[in-house]
Amino acid sequence: MFFKQNIESYFDVFSKADYNSLFADSIKYLEELKSDNKSGKLPLFSPDTQSCDIDQIIEVANEIKSHFQHLIILGTGGSSLCGQTLTGFNEFERRISKSSPEITYMDNVDPNTFEAFFQSIKADDCCFLVISKSGGTLETMSQFSLCHSFMSEKLGSEKAAKHFYIITDPIKNPLRDAGNELSIKILDHKKDIGGRFSILTNVGLLPAAVAGLDIRKICFGASQIVKSNFDNPQNSESLQGAVLSYLAMENDKNINVYMPYIDSLKNLSSWFRQIWSESLGKDNRGSTPINGIGTLDQHSQLQLYLDGPDDKIYTFVILKNERVTQKINSDFLEGSILSYANGKTLSDVIFGSYHGTKEALVAHNRAVRTFELDSLDETILGALVMNLIFETVLTGKIMNIDPFDQPAVEESKIISKKLLSEMV
Repeated sequence: MFFKQNIESYFDVFSKADYNSLFADSIKYLEELKSDNKSGKLPLFSPDTQSCDIDQIIEVANEIKSHFQHLIILGTGGSSLCGQTLTGFNEFERRISKSSPEITYMDNVDPNTFEAFFQSIKADDCCFLVISKSGGTLETMSQFSLCHSFMSEKLGSEKAAKHFYIITDPIKNPLRDAGNELSIKILDHKKDIGGRFSILTNVGLLPAAVAGLDIRKICFGASQIVKSNFDNPQNSESLQGAVLSYLAMENDKNINVYMPYIDSLKNLSSWFRQIWSESLGKDNRGSTPINGIGTLDQHSQLQLYLDGPDDKIYTFVILKNERVTQKINSDFLEGSILSYANGKTLSDVIFGSYHGTKEALVAHNRAVRTFELDSLDETILGALVMNLIFETVLTGKIMNIDPFDQPAVEESKIISKKLLSEMV
C-alpha cells in the first residue's frame, strides 16, 4: 500500500469495543458510495487516468507553458486551494529551477494586494485562469473584471482575450456569458462535483500540469484508494479514520489537528481544513480542523497540545526514507548541549522531532494517528488526497448529515449582496 496508518494510541483513549462495533455498522456507507459511484451519481470517486479530460488538461497546460511565463489563478475557496494543494508539491523545486511558468494564486480581494500586483507584472508574460463553479462568485468576478480591464488597457481587448482561460459549470452563468462575449477559452467544471472536492478535475489538475506534475500518476494513486475501499471495505483505512473522528466528536474532542512533517504537503493540510469544515460543520455539529506543518508547529502549538484542554485528536504524516543523507558534522557542536546531533542527517533530525512529539502526546493520553510513507511522488499525493476525501465523506455519513452541501454559506452571500446593493 502507499502508506501505513497507525491508530493504536487511539485505543488508549477510546473504547476498542465501541470502535469495532461502529466500524462494522458503517461498512454499509462504503457500499452505498460504491453503488452511487457505479450508477454515475458520484463521479467524485471516478478519477479516470485514461479519460479525454486528462488529454484536454495536458493540451491546455502545454499551450500555457509554451506561450506564457506566469500563470495567475483567480478564484477563492476550493477554486484556489485545490490547485495550491497539488502545485505546492513541487513549489520549491520549481522556484529554483524555473522549469515551468511562475504560478500565483490571487485568492482574496484585498485592494492593496491587487494594486501591488498590477504594478509588478508584465502583461505580455501573463496568463489568467479564472475558476468559479457557479460562475457567479462575487469575489472571483470582481477579480476577473479588474484583471481583464488591466490586460485590455495594456494589450487591447482582442489580444487580452488570448491571455485568459475560464473554468465554470456547463450552464448559463455570468462568468460563462462574459467568457463567450469576450471570446475567451472556456473549460467545463465537472457539474456533479462540488468546488471543494474538485481537486482531481481540471480545477486542480490544470495548475498541476502547468507546474510539471504527472497528473496521470496523481489520478492513478487516487483510483487505487477508490479500488481498495470499494473492493475491501472490511480493511478500509479511510473508514477507520472516519470512525475514529466520529468517536472523538462523541467524546467531546472537537478539534482535529492535521500536521504533515513534509513541506510539500503543507498545502494539503490547508485543503483538508476546507473540506472538513465545509462538509461536516452543520446542525451545531462537527469538529474544528487545524492545519499545521512539522517541525514549525511543534514549536508554536505543542505547549497547548500537551498542557492545554484535552479536546483534540492528532494526525501526523511523515516520510520515513528521506533522500537527503548528508551528515551534520560541525566542530562547534562538539562539547555543546547539541553534540548528540553530530553525525546525524536532517532526515534523522526531522524523524526524531516527529517521534518526540508523537510520544510526548501519547504519554499525555492524547489520541494520535500517524501516516508513515516509504516514498513520496505524485502517485502517493493522489492517494493521500483521495483518502482525505473518503474520510470526510464517510464521517458525514456516520453523522447522518449531507457532506456535499454548504447551506450556511449562502446566508453570508445574501447579506453581502444586500450590503453592496445598498452602497451609494
